Amino acid sequence: SKFRVSVGSGITDSFGFELDTETSWEFRSVMDHNSISVFKPNNRLNLKVSPGTFPEEAGLKVTMNPENSAEHTSRDVIRKAIEFEKSKARTSGSSGHYPIPDMMFEVVGEKTDGGTISGQLNGEVTLIMSYRDGDDNGIVDGSNPAVNVDSLEFYYLNEFSGEFERVRGTQIDKSAKTVSVRVNHFSVYAVMGNIATSIKTVWIWPNPWKVSESKLTIDTLPDDAVIEVYIETGQRVATLSSQSSPGTIVWDGISDDGERLATGIYLLRIAAQGMVVFRKLTLIR
Repeated sequence: SKFRVSVGSGITDSFGFELDTETSWEFRSVMDHNSISVFKPNNRLNLKVSPGTFPEEAGLKVTMNPENSAEHTSRDVIRKAIEFEKSKARTSGSSGHYPIPDMMFEVVGEKTDGGTISGQLNGEVTLIMSYRDGDDNGIVDGSNPAVNVDSLEFYYLNEFSGEFERVRGTQIDKSAKTVSVRVNHFSVYAVMGNIATSIKTVWIWPNPWKVSESKLTIDTLPDDAVIEVYIETGQRVATLSSQSSPGTIVWDGISDDGERLATGIYLLRIAAQGMVVFRKLTLIR
């Protein structure tokens, strides 16, 4: 990455000499894009970048406390997403499911021209975050409501739906007191206690659903959930699965035949863990 350092006029060094004019210079970091690079923005967070991850010359920028300090993501969107997760936690009885304040951060790839890298990366970045458990009681220090260490998972902010989605594959290392996960895109990330998933408490939002304004989110689903969408006459028009997006399905209202579904009342058959429940959905074009 390329850096620029500037020292303003009027600065006095340790020998008492004062600069009359501003001095600046540029240099490039020793980050080798052909090998694993480690970025450590603070004493609790490490990011390991796989070789060839960036499509072009770039660096990393990490901002902690993103709900108040994010530079590339709407802070209002972040705050609303946090409150949404808390409301899901209350409904599901998962009191520890909320973004732990000092374990949430925004990470972006900054290009040399000042722009940012968007979309999927060419490789993976491993996020490694330490948690605090000074008394080794299995509860994250300072968490209120209490968050069990065994329940910790990474989530990322889906800016389109305005909510956090679980990242599959979180690893917990109790000896090092860290949680880690591999990701292939940059976002706002948060560590939370997991949420109880059950088709009995599934979230369908919004409902009624005005398709022109948003996509439909079906949340707190078991990983093996399959949803079948039926019209009132009993004909199945769409089949959705949560296996590719753990715990959450985001749907655009397109049928299995590629057609836009019309305004009307639809019946969702949700099957998982050997159980089946039905939910009504009102769709408005």
